[in-house]
Amino acid sequence: PYFKQWDSKSEFVEFKMKDIPEKSRSIPRMWRYMYWQCVRAPCHEIIHSCQHICGQKMTTQVAEHDAYYSCNVLTLAVCGLPTCTFAYPGLGAEIVLASYQNSKRKLDKLPEGFDLKVYEKWRDSFGVAKGCWNDKNFGSKGDLSKSFEFIAGPLVTLEAC
Repeated sequence: PYFKQWDSKSEFVEFKMKDIPEKSRSIPRMWRYMYWQCVRAPCHEIIHSCQHICGQKMTTQVAEHDAYYSCNVLTLAVCGLPTCTFAYPGLGAEIVLASYQNSKRKLDKLPEGFDLKVYEKWRDSFGVAKGCWNDKNFGSKGDLSKSFEFIAGPLVTLEAC
């Protein structure tokens, strides 16, 4: 079905294209990236569901630490299940390698204000250390595109593998 948001000139597609390395940026690559996200993102979100079911009370930074830390490991496990019908051979490894490539690109162009020492403090404390960014929302003041979550999260995901 035609869905306006997926049109190649939509704001959403334009935003998501930035996740594709510039030298190989194309609509088909973006669709592949989105397929990876359809596999990987539920593995991240299921951790949040477990946190909720267990009644954990925590800040966003603690919750996201746990979900990011676990999601690639869970993705690899799910893709390796013999009953898995959506994963072609090597999909889990491909997703992890894409995460590595994405993290490397982000590290090459760290946003202003992102401090690796603060990241290490957050990572090593499993998200509970005080004084990391603004102690909530990874320094975002409402604009998620400026949140350090999208730098810190993928880095801790990669380090977990």
